[in-house]
Amino acid sequence: MRGSWRLELGDFPAAENDLESALRLATESKRDLAALDCQSRLCLAAAADGDFRLTKQRCDEATVWATRRGLAHQTPMIPVLLMQAWAGWDSLDDPATRGHVDALRAFGGSSDPQVEASVNWLDLVLGLGATRDRQRYHRDINAWWGRHDALLTAATGLSAYLVHELHVANEARDGDWTDDVLRRAVDLHPGTGDVAVLHAMRAFANDDTDGAQRAVGSFLKTGAYPIAATTGYLLAALLADREGSHRDTGHWLREALRVVERRLSYRPLTFVPRHATALLRARIGTFGPLDDVAAQAIRALDLTPKKASVPLTTQERAVLELLVSQLTVPGIAMELAVSPNTIRTHLKSLYLKLDVHTRADAVARARLARLL
Repeated sequence: MRGSWRLELGDFPAAENDLESALRLATESKRDLAALDCQSRLCLAAAADGDFRLTKQRCDEATVWATRRGLAHQTPMIPVLLMQAWAGWDSLDDPATRGHVDALRAFGGSSDPQVEASVNWLDLVLGLGATRDRQRYHRDINAWWGRHDALLTAATGLSAYLVHELHVANEARDGDWTDDVLRRAVDLHPGTGDVAVLHAMRAFANDDTDGAQRAVGSFLKTGAYPIAATTGYLLAALLADREGSHRDTGHWLREALRVVERRLSYRPLTFVPRHATALLRARIGTFGPLDDVAAQAIRALDLTPKKASVPLTTQERAVLELLVSQLTVPGIAMELAVSPNTIRTHLKSLYLKLDVHTRADAVARARLARLL
């Protein structure tokens, strides 16, 4: 099919014209399977061209069309279902993602290693979301990397895989795991903005503002693939907010929203400190045409502040109140007449209860939950 090789060459307009013509011919001659194959390739063309709204529209239309004709279990549906699964993950709709992954599993595997790798990865991520067992995920994701060497050429997907894994490693506070992810990223994406974003994420998790500024600055010079780019712009907004630059904070939030709008992905907002979404919420009404995107992101994240699910101890409350100050850990320890190690223990427990990973995020979360 001529549209297919044009698609492989990156000539998307010509590919779409050829595929549309082939689709009309197949439809007119009632060759339903050929028509479904054309629709599937048109979905791929839209995705490859970065038009995710059109991708979603075409995938939904192809699914309805195939279902009505009893073709929902035919091979051309595999890429359609995969793109729908990714769309569900992007939009934080895990039940929809699970439905599409299960439908893909019903095909009994795919001859395309990229498809198989993506399905396996989504399966692992959904399992993590259900169990919160990060250590099991760590073991399983290492095995996944070992099985799917073909992913080394899938740069866009690869960026999403690495950003997500580093986020989980940061949540687990596992320095060795974090280092492993960064080493893998440097091997696969040397010198790219995606790697810079990963370094910025680690710096934020470690409360290393200087390191975060250097890494974000590097990302802003080079750019990154969509998932990493959204994450990077949100981190840039956080840094600008820390510096008291209202203008720059708004600018980087808008840049993040532009990528969100193009990609239709809210997932990166879960990879950054929650203060970023608090900033986003506070500025709705200032983003112009992007206000709807911001509002949709907030709704998807369901950021309604809640109190910590586990009550804070008296000592944890005392530490929390002192986090607002500029006191270091030794300074807080001196103020409370305890050892620095005791403060670190309280901080670890406090972060866990508030479901945060940094000092700034703990303060922001506590304020939203009216604990301060």
